[in-house]
Amino acid sequence: MSKMLPDTLILMVTYRCNLNCIYCPVIKSRSTMPFYLAQKALDIFVSRNPYLKKIRFFGGEPLIKFDVIKQVINSCGNMGKGRISFDLTTNGTLLSKGILKFLADNPRIELILSLDGDSRTQSLNKVSHNPRVVPYDLLVKKLPFLLKLPLVTVNMVAAPNQVREFFNNFNHILSLGFKRFNFLPAYYVTWKQAELKILRGEFNKIASSIIRNKNVYVKNLSFCSETALFNNAVVVDCNGDIFSNNLILSRAFLGLRNRMKLGNVRDFRIDDLKKGEDLSSLMGGAAYKKIINAAEAPDRILTHFVERLKYEKS
Repeated sequence: MSKMLPDTLILMVTYRCNLNCIYCPVIKSRSTMPFYLAQKALDIFVSRNPYLKKIRFFGGEPLIKFDVIKQVINSCGNMGKGRISFDLTTNGTLLSKGILKFLADNPRIELILSLDGDSRTQSLNKVSHNPRVVPYDLLVKKLPFLLKLPLVTVNMVAAPNQVREFFNNFNHILSLGFKRFNFLPAYYVTWKQAELKILRGEFNKIASSIIRNKNVYVKNLSFCSETALFNNAVVVDCNGDIFSNNLILSRAFLGLRNRMKLGNVRDFRIDDLKKGEDLSSLMGGAAYKKIINAAEAPDRILTHFVERLKYEKS
C-alpha cells in the first residue's frame, strides 16, 4: 500500500479567476472549495501518510480563496506535519499586505508568480475583466515585498503571439530582481512551424544566458512531469471529487471526468486509490490524441532546453 500513497496533494481551491488568460486551459466557473472539504482531504491523505511532501494550491486564481489556503497550512501545522511544503500559482494581482506577511512568515510556501514579461507582453494574454486594471502594474507595485519573500519562482509562459520577445522578456524579469524561473511553452494553442523555430532559438539564447549566470535557478531542472499536459498527483476538486492527476482541470478533457473519478472525500478510503482506469486507454480517442500530439512539438523544445542546461551545468 505504501506505493499507492501520494507524495503530492493538489487542492483545487477555486475555478474563479479575476483574469482571462488566453492560453489558460482551466475550466472557469464560480465553484470554490469550502474548508471542511479541504480538511477531509487532509484527514485522508495527510494525517496518516508519511510519504506526503507537498501540497499544491491550484485555481482559477487561488488567492480568491486565501482563507482556505491559510486554514490548510495552519491545520497541517496543528497536525504536526511541519515537514510538508506548499506552493501556489498566482497572477499576483490579489496579493495584499496581509497575504504577503503570511507568506513572509511561512518560508515553506513557494509563491509561483505567473509573469510572462514586460507590461505589453503581460497584457497580451492576461486580460483583466476590468479594462482599467493593468495586471503588470499591480504586480510591479508589490515588487519590493515580493523580492523579500523566502521563496518566489516566476512561471514564464511563451505563447506564439509573444514568442519573438521570449529572451528579451526573460532579461526584463531578471532586471526586476527575480532569480528563480520555471519555463513553459503554451500547450493548448496552435504552434506554426515558423513559431516553433523561433521558440527553439529563444530557448537557446535563454540557456546560454543562464549558463553564464550562475545565480539563476531553473525549476524545470528539478521538477519534470512525465507528460506535457498534466501532473501526476492526487487532486481534490472543489466539490471533494478525487482524481489521480490534474488532467481533469482542463476544458479539453472535461469528458473524461466521470471515468477518471476515484471517489469523493466525504466517503473515501485510502484503498480506493487503486481504482480508476489506465490513463493510456482513456487517452485513446482521436480528439485527445490530437491535443497531445499538438503539445509534443513545443514540449520537445522545452525538453532540449532542460537537457542542455543539465549537461552544461554538470
